[in-house]
Amino acid sequence: MTRSSATLHSEALLVERMQIFRDVLGLQEEIVEILNAAVLHAVQSGQLRMTNSPSEPTCTNKAGAINCSCGKTLAKQDGIQCHWCKAKTNVIHFPTPKSQNGWPIKDDWDAHLSKAELVGCDVCGIQPRWQTQQYKAEWAKQPHFYPGSAIGGGSIERDWDRHHREAAIIGCGICGIKPAQPLSGRTTEERWDDYQNRLYGRQPNYMQAPTPTTKSTTEVKVEESQPAGSHSLAARFMRVPSTIDTRGNDYKLPQFGTADPTSLAGKRVLIISADGPELPELAVPMQFLSERGATVKLAGQDWIFQYRNPAGYIVVAEWLTDQLCIKADLRMSDVNLDEFDAVYIPGGAWNPDMARTDGAALRIVREAHTRGLLVVSVCHGPQVLINAASHAPEGQTNFPRQGVHITGTGSIRLDLENAGFTVHNDDATVYDESANLLTSRDPNDLGPMCEKMDELLRQRKSA
Repeated sequence: MTRSSATLHSEALLVERMQIFRDVLGLQEEIVEILNAAVLHAVQSGQLRMTNSPSEPTCTNKAGAINCSCGKTLAKQDGIQCHWCKAKTNVIHFPTPKSQNGWPIKDDWDAHLSKAELVGCDVCGIQPRWQTQQYKAEWAKQPHFYPGSAIGGGSIERDWDRHHREAAIIGCGICGIKPAQPLSGRTTEERWDDYQNRLYGRQPNYMQAPTPTTKSTTEVKVEESQPAGSHSLAARFMRVPSTIDTRGNDYKLPQFGTADPTSLAGKRVLIISADGPELPELAVPMQFLSERGATVKLAGQDWIFQYRNPAGYIVVAEWLTDQLCIKADLRMSDVNLDEFDAVYIPGGAWNPDMARTDGAALRIVREAHTRGLLVVSVCHGPQVLINAASHAPEGQTNFPRQGVHITGTGSIRLDLENAGFTVHNDDATVYDESANLLTSRDPNDLGPMCEKMDELLRQRKSA
C-alpha cells in the first residue's frame, strides 16, 4: 500500500516523540515499543493524524537550523522546498527573497533574527529586546545605539532624539522605556512593518497618499519636537525588486596555482578598511597572503568598536549590496606599525571615501611611508593616498605625491593627477620604488597585484 506524504510525515514525527518518551520520561524500552507499534498502526490506518502536518508552517530554532515541518533541515540553497519530503507547502515563517534569488537561505534567516530581536517572534520564542535588556542608570546616560548623525558630522543630540523616537515604539530596556502601545500584527514581519510605519510616518498601505486628518494640539507638538529624519523619504519610493541584482560584476577570481604555505612566513600585513570594501578586493589578497604563511590583521575604524552591535564588524560591499560583514582584529588607533611589513588599502566605492577622512587611517598611511613599509592599494583605495599626501598634522609627514607613479580605477585617475601623482592608465600594476607604493586598477587585476606583492614582500626583511 502506498502511504501518503502526510503519513510519512507523521511517522517521522512519531519516531521523534518516541525518543522523547524514552529519554525524558524514562520509560522502559518494552513500553516504548508497545506505544510505538500501537500509534504507528493508528497512523497508517488513518485513525490518527499527527499535528504539525506538511501544510502547516513551522521552522526554526535560534541556534540557526532551518527546518521543514517534516523535521528535516532545509538545504541552504534550495529556497523553501524541503530536500527530504519535497513538499513546497512546508514554507518557513519568514520571507525568503534572498534564497529565491539564489543566495543562501541563511541570509534570510539572519535578516529575520535581526528584526525578531527588536519586535519579537512567537514562532522562534524570541522576546523583544526591551524585555530582555536590564535597566542600568550609568549605561542609560551613554550612547548605546548607532550614532549615525554624529559620525556623519551632525550632533549626538539628534541621535538621542532618534533613539527616543524608536524607544517610544519598540522600547529600550537600558533606558527603562516601554513601548507606548503594542505593535500591531501577529507575525514578526507585520510587527516590523508597523514599527517602520510609525517611525517614518508611513501609511500602512504602501505608496498610498496620506489622508488629511485633524490633529490635536498635543500631536502637533510631538511632531515639531521630533521631526522625521531623511529615512522617512524612503516611503515615497519603490523598493528594489528581487529581479534587480545589486551585486554588480561577478569578477573572475584569479588562479594562483598551489601555494607554498611557508613562502611568506614571518611577513606581517595590515589591512585598513572602513565600511564598504569591495568583496574580492578584501577577500582575495587576504586569502592569498594567509595561504602563503603571512600574518594578516584587519584594522577597522574606532567607532565600530564603540557603537556598533556586535562590536568591531566591518560591512563588506558587493557594489551596492551590503549584506556581508567581517570582524576586524583591532582599532585603527591601536595599530603599532612596528609589528608590520606592509599596509594594504582595499577599494570599494564606500570604504575609501570614509577612510580618507579618518585621522587614524591617514596616520597609518603616512607613518607606513616614513618607516619604509610597503604600501599597497587597488581600485578606489588610492583616494586615501590623496588625503594622506596633504595637510599632515604636526608630528606626521605627508605621503609623497609629486612624481610618484600610481594607478587606480578610471573614475579617480583625474583626482590622482590633480593631486600631483603621475598616473598610469594601461598597466595592471604600478610599482614606485621611491615611495614603496604598489597600486592596481581594479578587481580584474587582483592576480597580478597579489603576485607582485608576494615578490616585493619576499625581497624585504621583516620589520
